[in-house]
Amino acid sequence: MSLKSKLLASAALGLATGALSAPALAAEKAGGEEKCWGVNSCKGTAKCGVSKDDIEATKSAFGEKFAKSKTHACAGMNECGGSAGHLNWISVAKGTCLKEKKGFLIEDAKGKKVVKK
Repeated sequence: MSLKSKLLASAALGLATGALSAPALAAEKAGGEEKCWGVNSCKGTAKCGVSKDDIEATKSAFGEKFAKSKTHACAGMNECGGSAGHLNWISVAKGTCLKEKKGFLIEDAKGKKVVKK
């Protein structure tokens, strides 16, 4: 391989690496990540933990939409997502859940969990 070919390959690799890290940089610039509920697709894509309080908060906001939800402790334990009636969350760049991902947040309000749409 000629020096010119090596330089071109190295440059291409550098550009590809930068493109792959762009989502991570976007999350960092936005001030971190947040739990975005109701947008995961299927088993193994959600992150850790759905509690009884999380499920109760969604019942108040959405009725029986997430009626099939079960508590679980970690990723890979979830069933398919919100469209199938299961409550789970994924990590997204802070500030992107509500408008871009079309999900919702669960926040603590005076010791009680509430949904923010």
